[in-house]
Amino acid sequence: MFSAVSAAAQTLEIEWHAAFVEHSRFWTIPKSGLAFARNNMQKSLFNKDYRLFLSLLKRAREHAGLTQGQLARRLAKTQTFVSKCERGERRLDIVEVRAWCKALDIRFPAFVSKFHTAIERGEK
Repeated sequence: MFSAVSAAAQTLEIEWHAAFVEHSRFWTIPKSGLAFARNNMQKSLFNKDYRLFLSLLKRAREHAGLTQGQLARRLAKTQTFVSKCERGERRLDIVEVRAWCKALDIRFPAFVSKFHTAIERGEK
């Protein structure tokens, strides 16, 4: 009888483990934790802070009196690249933002500070 109970308990443990745990080559992750993390993370490409960031980039270009094509030439990119970045279709990393600022003759730390201040004020 003990072996039957033990076998049933082992089966239940295996079923529970399969239902609640996902295996990786290096670690075991509870599935509930993954689902929780996935549901609460908002892609930065679409959140309001990123839209504000894109708006500031576009305003900086316009303030510099440059068209998308002119900025693109300074960046050694295409006008389509600049357009996609300003519309949020293409994400910029920090290195690209620094190059963007340099092309607009804006100090990178000043741009970051302006962005931070705009977020703190709740600008849209």
